[in-house]
Amino acid sequence: MVSEEQRESTTTGSHGETSASSESYEEFRRQSPLDVVLDRLGHVARLPNGDYQASCPTDFHPNGDRSRGLRVAEGEDGRVLLWCPAGCTALDITGALGLDMSDLFPQQRTRRSGPNLRKVLDDIEHEAMVIVCAAGLISQGKSVDLDRVKLAGQRIRSAIKSGGHRYA
Repeated sequence: MVSEEQRESTTTGSHGETSASSESYEEFRRQSPLDVVLDRLGHVARLPNGDYQASCPTDFHPNGDRSRGLRVAEGEDGRVLLWCPAGCTALDITGALGLDMSDLFPQQRTRRSGPNLRKVLDDIEHEAMVIVCAAGLISQGKSVDLDRVKLAGQRIRSAIKSGGHRYA
């Protein structure tokens, strides 16, 4: 974490960002999104309401943002909120800081180990479509590969089991 004094006395590069080359990727990922953004901005000051103001790092300000027009805040969920009165977008600002939009959001909690439920549902949907198509062909009096229909049923049962669900 970076103290208030360190934030306000940060030296900046040509676009207002601080050099992050010395910090390891692991240290970068451990920082809160707000700290990551504030560490790269120039002329940061804390406002009485707890938000921050800083110079906008984008090239859209002809002589640089000398007025500390960029407002930076932390949302209730930990995400970073950015607002520039000149109309710079969050994408413009993160790009100028060498960050991705995903860096504005806290890291997702580690998912529990187990099956990928989206994949399980996709597999079930695919095999169900095989059965639906076979039923349509049978209703038209056409022949179908019954072994493939049986296989689809087996795969659906297997996908349900691997998804950790039990159906009566």
